[in-house]
Amino acid sequence: MYDPEAIRLLEPHVTNLDDSIYCLRNLPPEVLAVLFAYVSRSPASFRDNLLKLLRDEELALQSGTGWDAMTTERTRKFHEQWVIGYGHGSVAEHADLKYALEDVSIIASKVIEDHRLAGYTEKSTRYQHFSDDRFYFCDEVSTSASGDESRQLVSDLYKLYHSALKPIEQHFRLIMPRGDQSDRAWTNAIHAATLDVIRYLLPAGTMTALGISINAREAAYAVSRFLSHPLAEIRDIGNRMLEEGVKIAPTLLKYARQNEFRVERERLLSEEVGRQPEPSGATGSGVTLLDHDPEGEDRVLAGLLYEQGQHSFNQQLQQVKEMSAVHKEKLMTTVMASRGAHDQPSRAFEMTGYTMEMLLDYGAFRDVQRHRIATQLNPLPTVLHGYETPPEFAAVGLEEQYHALMKRAAVLYHKLATEFPNQATYYLPLAFRKRVLFRWNLREIFHFVELRSAPQGHQSYRLIAQQVYHAVAEVHPLLARFIRVDLNDYTLGRLDEESRGEQE
Repeated sequence: MYDPEAIRLLEPHVTNLDDSIYCLRNLPPEVLAVLFAYVSRSPASFRDNLLKLLRDEELALQSGTGWDAMTTERTRKFHEQWVIGYGHGSVAEHADLKYALEDVSIIASKVIEDHRLAGYTEKSTRYQHFSDDRFYFCDEVSTSASGDESRQLVSDLYKLYHSALKPIEQHFRLIMPRGDQSDRAWTNAIHAATLDVIRYLLPAGTMTALGISINAREAAYAVSRFLSHPLAEIRDIGNRMLEEGVKIAPTLLKYARQNEFRVERERLLSEEVGRQPEPSGATGSGVTLLDHDPEGEDRVLAGLLYEQGQHSFNQQLQQVKEMSAVHKEKLMTTVMASRGAHDQPSRAFEMTGYTMEMLLDYGAFRDVQRHRIATQLNPLPTVLHGYETPPEFAAVGLEEQYHALMKRAAVLYHKLATEFPNQATYYLPLAFRKRVLFRWNLREIFHFVELRSAPQGHQSYRLIAQQVYHAVAEVHPLLARFIRVDLNDYTLGRLDEESRGEQE
């Protein structure tokens, strides 16, 4: 039991003083990292080690409520020795940073969110109407011979984006069934459906905002990636994230810097690609299954059984192979029968994987990319594969204007791409298609298909989710049977999650 002085010191920082499970609070990230690091070498409890730190004369308290914002000398020395000197980077994973990024381009947000081990929430094109005064005009293009043309294209894209809002909303009011929705729910559903359509016009340099939760180890790696990027905007974001991050975790981020190996590697590979023949474009969005595990169904079943017995995996796999097809089907059906609405498949479903190439519009890619439990290879956006045209533009008499803007965007891209391949992407509307390669396991595919094929989803990525399902079903019909896919077409009457909540 702690004496009154110890209780006074500990209470602001622990959720209880007597149970063996408790939360730590009101501690700066670098001190938390030290405290968690002690557990590997110290027999004392977290509370006892914290009390020792709290009583250390080097540590400054602010009127008994929290720590001084600056990291203490002791924690600095600890991280210098163990994290930087000895390379024990896992210690830095206990220091969490919360970044708020505003006025960054959609292009930049996709580079940032390509970092797998972090949490992101981004401004939605479905629930917010974007402003035309928030666009990232990169200096290289603005000062080039195409500067005026690029600014005019951006201006005209936003003009149609804004002017199309009312007629397309009115179009949806005429064709979308109201059912038993309240006025507010129906209006919100129509507004969301309208924004889903006009988002195709948004240029990729449109400013967005996102929140990031990331630990210090991953933040240092991410900042290094950003500092090594060919786009000035990304490098600037990296510098500013570093500048703000060291205010929270000064020692753990102080050595984040440009990675010369990464810069040189991408330069050499870009030169090699430049010597190759001109790539051919594709038409239409879709999913191509490039490879899969022919024994995938047997491996999943073997994995399910493996954890319950003592056979080696190869022995268990052989026993599954010797089962009849009827036995396999019955076993899988029995195992999955009690799966509830929010139950995830077990890890055994990670025993088989698939490589799929997707061709989808950049707007849909923004949502698909969020599924980061996968290996993603993301080429630059391009005009090579054409663009999507929502039928609503034709329905309200704006199709001709829409196509004219897409053609102008393609012309500008070709003018810029030779000299500024990265910067040219800022001026591409979200309608243009891009390629992306996914290598992912079946468990993540369950999550992706069940979430992204749901009726409240955007039609463009719903089609992708449905095609991912069909790709699995073609080679592993037994496994695909248990994916809860929605194969209906909800082009009309789509009801988003927010409106559902208001209706209920």
